[in-house]
Amino acid sequence: MAFAQNADRYLLQLRSAWAAKILSGKKIEAESLRRPFRGQHPVAEVLSSLIARETEVDVPPLREEVGLLSLGDLCQLAILRDLAGEDGEILGKSLLPFCPFPTLWSRESQYNGKEAEASIDLVQAAFGKDFALSADVDPYFLALEKRLPNWRRSSSDRKGGELFEGKEIASRLGLVKNGNVATYALAFKGKGTSLGVIRAGSVEISAFGPQVHPLNDPHLFGIYTSDDPSWMAVNAEKEVWFQLIPSFETDTIDVRFIGISPQVPISFVFYVKADFVRLDQDVYFPKSLRRYGGDAKRLILEKGNHCLSIENRYPGSLELIPLAGEKCFWGADFLIGFQIPSHEGRALFHFS
Repeated sequence: MAFAQNADRYLLQLRSAWAAKILSGKKIEAESLRRPFRGQHPVAEVLSSLIARETEVDVPPLREEVGLLSLGDLCQLAILRDLAGEDGEILGKSLLPFCPFPTLWSRESQYNGKEAEASIDLVQAAFGKDFALSADVDPYFLALEKRLPNWRRSSSDRKGGELFEGKEIASRLGLVKNGNVATYALAFKGKGTSLGVIRAGSVEISAFGPQVHPLNDPHLFGIYTSDDPSWMAVNAEKEVWFQLIPSFETDTIDVRFIGISPQVPISFVFYVKADFVRLDQDVYFPKSLRRYGGDAKRLILEKGNHCLSIENRYPGSLELIPLAGEKCFWGADFLIGFQIPSHEGRALFHFS
């Protein structure tokens, strides 16, 4: 844990040093590179290579594998790799379909909504979309804007001037697909991260996936992917495996578990952004102490003029927990958890 914290601190130091050089011409000291954390984060690796050009310090070639990064970090990496003379445009182009879903591939503890959105705006701007960074953004993003590459899209990628709208995109990263009632952005890889994002108008499920109890500990949430894309493990209980089988035509997600024990309860949870949730005749609001625990029922999520309902076709128990809707839990307003019965090991979620 301490090593990871030091690596994160080193990344922030590299960001500050590079931004100061780009924005004000401040000299970068070679000592800033002489740390043991260079290979811990791909963004730190590229930044150290860019800084090395200013300090005449030798660094090894960049790795081709980008690792398991959040969408915001991937956007930064695409721009920085281009500045380093690598294949940044190819990575940036592959990220465009996922740009409407900033929480993708992010751990709860590491998600910074403002930085994720700034990173996404910069990649889209490199492909010609208008944007403006917020006034209080970190100088690092101003430096990225100042050195922003000018990438060109082929005519086959254009649709009414928008970036890949309404188009199915499959890659090694994930899949974006429109259903009848919602848009699904699914992640194929992850470590302590979500299976994706589901959006119906202004209603959003910012993250969803398996979570070991208790549900108030986000460190027990998330998936762990292996080399076999058809099976995933529960990150906090890696002896439990599951398959995710979506049907976009029927707006259903079938989840089948192997290895759940009664001693270690697991729920399939949804972190939701909504103004309120209806459950039978009751209405639940964010930032409230009123919660629900009992038999699983159909829930209706409402925000503005949009709504989305969730129903588990298999019997079981349900917890509905209001959240603060701010900096924690991907900014979600509610946590909805459907406990998976150990004897059944299955859930079938229908969205309408």
